[in-house]
Amino acid sequence: MIDFYTYGTFNGKTVAIALEEMAVEYRTVVVDLIQGEQRSSSFLALNPSGRIPVIVDHATQPVTTISQTGAILIYLAEKTGLLLPQNSSEKAKVLEWVMFQLTDISTNVFNNFYLKSLVSPKQPEAGELLKQRAIKFYQIFEHQLSTSRYLVGDQLSIADVVAFPVVDALREQLLNDHNPCLKKWYETLLQRTSFVKGLNHTT
Repeated sequence: MIDFYTYGTFNGKTVAIALEEMAVEYRTVVVDLIQGEQRSSSFLALNPSGRIPVIVDHATQPVTTISQTGAILIYLAEKTGLLLPQNSSEKAKVLEWVMFQLTDISTNVFNNFYLKSLVSPKQPEAGELLKQRAIKFYQIFEHQLSTSRYLVGDQLSIADVVAFPVVDALREQLLNDHNPCLKKWYETLLQRTSFVKGLNHTT
């Protein structure tokens, strides 16, 4: 059994999708970010950075506790043997797309929200610049998906899992006639029950 500490953020939804897609047994522990539960001593003992998601795998000895979305995805993929190729070069390509999404895109989208909503004084112009920078990166996704069903070839991977919640959040800006391949990819994934359940997790 895995304890899954989460909230309804991009990263929380990403791990929820992975758990559902891999059919891993888990128990949800909601960490209310609005109420500041991520700063509680009990949660900081799991992740000193005070960030969700976190998983605690009770099936290992000793118990395994992991934070950071990318690390969690890799751990779950290797634990189950799913959504991550065994071939080293193919695996590297999947991880390349995972890191691209998390570092170059998701971070910019979050910082857009941070600058517009959480700082004082608010900095909407700077936030919007970061958001638009992230959106432009999806032109690379569009090009990639013009030659493959998923982000890395014809097999679903954690690269698709990590990208999906952010594309969903930006669907009004992204899913249009300028990005037909990205739109098809999104609609394909939206047909999977695991993606729908993960997307709606804790919301």
